[in-house]
Parts: sequence; structure tokens; C-alpha cells
Amino acid sequence: MVKCKIITKNKNDTNERHLLLPHKKKDHDNFLKEIKVDLYLLTFNDYDYDEDDYVEREAKILSSKSEFKYHNIKDQMFISLESASIELEFESEDQEERFIDKDWEYESFTLTMILEGTKSNNFLTYTNGELFSLDILS
Repeated sequence: MVKCKIITKNKNDTNERHLLLPHKKKDHDNFLKEIKVDLYLLTFNDYDYDEDDYVEREAKILSSKSEFKYHNIKDQMFISLESASIELEFESEDQEERFIDKDWEYESFTLTMILEGTKSNNFLTYTNGELFSLDILS
């Protein structure tokens, strides 16, 4: 397992970090009561020796302490990730070592959030891999 810190690269550019939530402003209080928002996956490029090329891999986020902000824009609700401390699980020790050895100043990655409810789960994914930076803590 690897502990990391996720940091917003450009705090002023919040529009890029807004993800549309599946409810309107009038339903936001119920959303906050009924839904647990958390980080779910981190997607990154990893070298696959069998394919002799880079492939997209997912690391499961086992635990996270995340700071989210909610935004009301024209009665539509959005969420943005401000920062997070996460703990990742990898498919293998080799994959974990390659992840740790990356130069994260120049690497990109995407994050997927889970909106956990009692009846269903929704997933929201940041598709822009340049929004956040990552620091390996351990």
C-alpha cells in the first residue's frame, strides 16, 4: 500500500474541476444526508513489459481523507475536489514499485469518485489528467 497526497495544481481554475452532480439545488440537502462521496480509483499509465508499451492501469483507493466543495451554477449542483490524502492498493508489488518510482512532477493521472447511496452508486470521473499533482508520502 502507498500513501499519497493529491493537490490541486491551479486553485484559481475551479471550472475545470467542476463535475456535474445528479441533482438540482433544491435536492442538495437530501443529497448530503443520503449520499457518501469518496474517492474510488486512481488511473495512471504503467509500462507493460508483455506489450512493450504503456497501458492505463487502475489503483484502488482503500481510504481517503478528501476535501470537496459544492457549487451551485444556474440551479445545477457541481462538486470539486480540493485536496486529498489517499491510500492505494496495486495489483502487484512490481506495479507498486513502478508507481513509486515515477516522477510525479511530470506524470498525469485521473481520479474517479463514488457517490454511495443506499439504493445505488454513481461514479464521476475527472478526464483531465493535468488538474492535480501527486506526492508520495510512504
